[in-house]
Amino acid sequence: LSYTVSPVPGVDMGFDQDDKYSFGRVTRYKAVTSGTDVVADLPSRQVLLGNQLPDGSVPDCIASVSWSHGNGALQFAEDGSLFVSAGDGAGIAGVDPGGLDPPGFDNWTHPKTGLKGPTPINQDSGAFRSQDLRSLAGKILRIDPETADGYPSNPFFDGDPASNPSRVWALGLRNPFRTIVFPGTGATDPSLGQPNVIAIGDVGWNAWEELNICTGAENFGWPCKEGFAANSTYQAFNPSSPAFPNCNTAMFGTQTDPIGSWPHSVLSGVQPPGIYMDEQGNPLPDFTGACSIGGTVYTGGSYPDIYDGRIFFGDWGGGFLKTVELDAGFGAVAIRPFGTGVGQIADIQRHPITGDLYYVKYLSSKVMHLRYVDPDGVQPYGCGVNPTGSLSVPDGGYYLGGSVEFELHNPLGTQAPGSATALGVSGAPDPAFPCGTLLPGFAMAGPLASGELLLSLAPGVQVMTLPGPTWQGAPVTLSVLVPNEPSLAGAGVYAQGVIIDPTFGGGSGAGIALTEAVELTIGA
Repeated sequence: LSYTVSPVPGVDMGFDQDDKYSFGRVTRYKAVTSGTDVVADLPSRQVLLGNQLPDGSVPDCIASVSWSHGNGALQFAEDGSLFVSAGDGAGIAGVDPGGLDPPGFDNWTHPKTGLKGPTPINQDSGAFRSQDLRSLAGKILRIDPETADGYPSNPFFDGDPASNPSRVWALGLRNPFRTIVFPGTGATDPSLGQPNVIAIGDVGWNAWEELNICTGAENFGWPCKEGFAANSTYQAFNPSSPAFPNCNTAMFGTQTDPIGSWPHSVLSGVQPPGIYMDEQGNPLPDFTGACSIGGTVYTGGSYPDIYDGRIFFGDWGGGFLKTVELDAGFGAVAIRPFGTGVGQIADIQRHPITGDLYYVKYLSSKVMHLRYVDPDGVQPYGCGVNPTGSLSVPDGGYYLGGSVEFELHNPLGTQAPGSATALGVSGAPDPAFPCGTLLPGFAMAGPLASGELLLSLAPGVQVMTLPGPTWQGAPVTLSVLVPNEPSLAGAGVYAQGVIIDPTFGGGSGAGIALTEAVELTIGA
């Protein structure tokens, strides 16, 4: 387990509650069976990193002197070593060169408790901890999971397995929140220093998000670099003490750029230029994000073969999933789109048996399952057209710039409460949704919805889909704004409602109810 220790034991409090500061810890427990459950054997608890001494100090802690960017991910390599990722533990509201949180460090004594701050004072350098081998923060660590010792095969091993430099595998990271282990790329003997290749989603600061490839000894540049560019803001600052590294001192490790970086602002472009393209190799407009979420490597399963070997990654702020195609040397060939509107994605994993992807939606507290459905081989179940009156709209009043209130009914009671609803609007001289075929990209929403309804349209027919609230057994109102476009005046517009019950047939397929199609004539 990797977690941040509350400054008030037993209470989930702020990182600096009453000047008692938090710190990062890694522990392990033995798993045992209790009836049909697998549980932790509490007496087996072993603190690997973050052992707090009676005086309050924690010499082997992962610095977490802020409310963000603390501990990240745990991943086992095939040689049995344990990768631990950790953020810089620095403040994010502005530049943090250290010296901003004196009670967080062990040269300070609490006036009430008499206890020292947790973090060693030789780490009071803010974001510059990422460049300091004396700190475990802003790093990828490679440790023995039984002892937390660093391996002699680690790149910065100094002769003492229990020293912080001996535990460091790579450095110069801001918030490596999620990491990815490439299966089959590592040796099985940890003494060789050849664990698996890993990819790192490093969360950016003001401008850039990163995806990095790590084989050991890399320095990814933070805080002196962000993305491919120099970080002029931090380069203008020095830490609180000349004993700390800054952007003008010699850096440890091999200076390494990300394989891909995307901006926070549309004024900048995805880097390297031209890497973002569709499956046919056509260039795509640049995308933006706000929180890189490293995911997983797809190594086969039910998905189309084009995804084999690709990295799947996301962005918490951008709410997207994308893939990275790699060459034999783990260089990026292309970043390609995969899914949008996935929400605040916090983790992505591949099922070890089926290969299907699962991801965590943080704010909605859900685990989502992404299945592949061959659109040529699947038909929706229970497709039925509701009778006259299933889609009602007020007479008249359809004019440019105005809104139309549609009311969706389900008079036959064909769908269960919690079903997804939507309205399709088309300018074609046919109903919007012919029954019995599939349409990619029509997302369903609601507590029982999963995946996408795949209704297919005739070639060239344009349909706008408007998701509605979930069906609860009463009419659903959907408001449509008529664009203030003169060419629409006098035009006929067709609308049709859809109710989708993903629990139909015990979950074997989506029960789809279609309303009648209603034609409107738009007035000027």
